[in-house]
Amino acid sequence: MYANVDAYLQDFETAYETVKEVTGVEVKLFRFPGGSVNAYNEKVREGIIEEMSKRGFVYFDWNASLEDAVKKSTPEQLVANGVESTLGRKKIVMLAHDVIYNTGMCLEDLLDRLPEYRMEVLTEDVEPVHF
Repeated sequence: MYANVDAYLQDFETAYETVKEVTGVEVKLFRFPGGSVNAYNEKVREGIIEEMSKRGFVYFDWNASLEDAVKKSTPEQLVANGVESTLGRKKIVMLAHDVIYNTGMCLEDLLDRLPEYRMEVLTEDVEPVHF
Protein backbone atom coordinates (compact mmCIF):
# COMPACT_ATOMS: atom_id res chain seq x y z
CA MET A 1 0.00 0.00 0.00
CA TYR A 2 2.94 2.36 0.56
CA ALA A 3 4.80 1.41 -2.64
CA ASN A 4 3.82 4.80 -4.08
CA VAL A 5 1.09 7.43 -3.78
CA ASP A 6 -1.09 5.75 -6.40
CA ALA A 7 -0.93 2.39 -4.58
CA TYR A 8 -2.10 4.07 -1.38
CA LEU A 9 -4.90 5.91 -3.20
CA GLN A 10 -6.10 2.68 -4.83
CA ASP A 11 -6.14 0.88 -1.47
CA PHE A 12 -7.93 3.80 0.17
CA GLU A 13 -10.51 3.98 -2.63
CA THR A 14 -11.35 0.30 -2.19
CA ALA A 15 -11.84 0.75 1.56
CA TYR A 16 -13.77 3.99 1.03
CA GLU A 17 -16.20 2.37 -1.42
CA THR A 18 -16.71 -0.60 0.90
CA VAL A 19 -17.55 1.65 3.85
CA LYS A 20 -19.87 3.72 1.67
CA GLU A 21 -21.64 0.65 0.30
CA VAL A 22 -22.11 -1.00 3.71
CA THR A 23 -22.93 2.09 5.81
CA GLY A 24 -24.06 4.72 3.33
CA VAL A 25 -21.52 7.11 4.87
CA GLU A 26 -19.04 9.05 2.76
CA VAL A 27 -16.12 9.31 5.18
CA LYS A 28 -13.86 12.34 5.20
CA LEU A 29 -11.43 11.26 7.94
CA PHE A 30 -8.66 8.71 7.66
CA ARG A 31 -5.79 7.25 9.62
CA PHE A 32 -2.58 6.07 8.04
CA PRO A 33 -2.01 2.38 8.82
CA GLY A 34 0.91 2.54 11.23
CA GLY A 35 0.48 6.30 11.67
CA SER A 36 1.45 9.14 9.38
CA VAL A 37 5.12 8.76 10.28
CA ASN A 38 6.43 5.23 9.95
CA ALA A 39 9.25 3.32 8.28
CA TYR A 40 6.99 2.10 5.46
CA ASN A 41 5.63 5.42 4.18
CA GLU A 42 8.65 7.67 4.65
CA LYS A 43 9.11 8.27 0.90
CA VAL A 44 5.43 8.76 0.04
CA ARG A 45 3.69 10.25 3.10
CA GLU A 46 3.97 13.88 2.00
CA GLY A 47 2.56 13.02 -1.42
CA ILE A 48 -0.28 11.08 0.18
CA ILE A 49 -1.08 13.94 2.55
CA GLU A 50 -1.06 16.42 -0.34
CA GLU A 51 -3.28 14.31 -2.60
CA MET A 52 -5.71 13.27 0.14
CA SER A 53 -6.03 16.89 1.30
CA LYS A 54 -6.78 18.00 -2.28
CA ARG A 55 -9.56 15.40 -2.30
CA GLY A 56 -11.07 16.83 0.89
CA PHE A 57 -9.87 14.20 3.37
CA VAL A 58 -8.45 14.91 6.83
CA TYR A 59 -6.02 12.56 8.57
CA PHE A 60 -5.71 11.91 12.26
CA ASP A 61 -2.89 10.34 14.21
CA TRP A 62 -3.16 9.51 17.90
CA ASN A 63 -1.51 10.77 21.05
CA ALA A 64 -2.50 7.93 23.39
CA SER A 65 -2.81 4.19 22.87
CA LEU A 66 -4.18 1.05 24.44
CA GLU A 67 -1.25 -0.75 22.76
CA ASP A 68 -3.79 -3.44 21.93
CA ALA A 69 -2.20 -4.42 18.62
CA VAL A 70 1.33 -4.64 20.02
CA LYS A 71 0.87 -7.71 22.20
CA LYS A 72 -1.90 -9.84 23.60
CA SER A 73 -2.97 -8.13 26.81
CA THR A 74 -5.72 -8.52 29.33
CA PRO A 75 -8.50 -5.92 29.47
CA GLU A 76 -6.97 -4.68 32.74
CA GLN A 77 -3.58 -4.13 31.09
CA LEU A 78 -5.21 -2.31 28.17
CA VAL A 79 -6.97 0.04 30.61
CA ALA A 80 -3.68 0.68 32.39
CA ASN A 81 -1.98 1.38 29.04
CA GLY A 82 -4.73 3.81 28.04
CA VAL A 83 -4.71 5.69 31.34
CA GLU A 84 -0.91 5.89 31.45
CA SER A 85 -0.58 7.09 27.86
CA THR A 86 -2.97 10.04 28.27
CA LEU A 87 -0.20 11.83 30.18
CA GLY A 88 -2.67 14.41 31.47
CA ARG A 89 -3.27 15.92 28.02
CA LYS A 90 -6.41 18.00 27.55
CA LYS A 91 -7.27 16.49 24.16
CA ILE A 92 -6.77 12.80 23.55
CA VAL A 93 -7.12 10.74 20.41
CA MET A 94 -6.79 7.16 21.66
CA LEU A 95 -5.60 4.42 19.33
CA ALA A 96 -7.67 1.28 19.82
CA HIS A 97 -8.53 -1.49 17.39
CA ASP A 98 -12.07 -2.81 17.06
CA VAL A 99 -10.88 -6.23 15.91
CA ILE A 100 -9.14 -6.94 19.23
CA TYR A 101 -11.57 -8.76 21.51
CA ASN A 102 -10.09 -7.47 24.79
CA THR A 103 -10.35 -3.89 23.54
CA GLY A 104 -14.11 -4.16 23.40
CA MET A 105 -14.11 -5.79 26.81
CA CYS A 106 -12.21 -2.91 28.45
CA LEU A 107 -13.84 0.23 27.03
CA GLU A 108 -16.37 0.75 29.82
CA ASP A 109 -13.67 0.36 32.49
CA LEU A 110 -11.35 2.68 30.55
CA LEU A 111 -13.99 5.41 30.42
CA ASP A 112 -14.68 4.95 34.14
CA ARG A 113 -10.95 5.43 34.85
CA LEU A 114 -10.87 8.67 32.84
CA PRO A 115 -13.82 10.66 34.25
CA GLU A 116 -12.20 13.99 33.36
CA TYR A 117 -12.57 13.15 29.66
CA ARG A 118 -15.62 12.78 27.49
CA MET A 119 -15.84 10.72 24.34
CA GLU A 120 -16.73 12.68 21.22
CA VAL A 121 -17.07 11.79 17.58
CA LEU A 122 -14.18 12.90 15.39
CA THR A 123 -15.43 15.13 12.61
CA GLU A 124 -13.93 17.43 10.01
CA ASP A 125 -14.46 20.29 12.47
CA VAL A 126 -12.19 18.77 15.13
CA GLU A 127 -8.58 19.91 14.98
CA PRO A 128 -6.65 16.76 14.06
CA VAL A 129 -3.84 15.29 16.10
CA HIS A 130 -0.69 14.76 14.02
CA PHE A 131 2.62 13.21 14.98
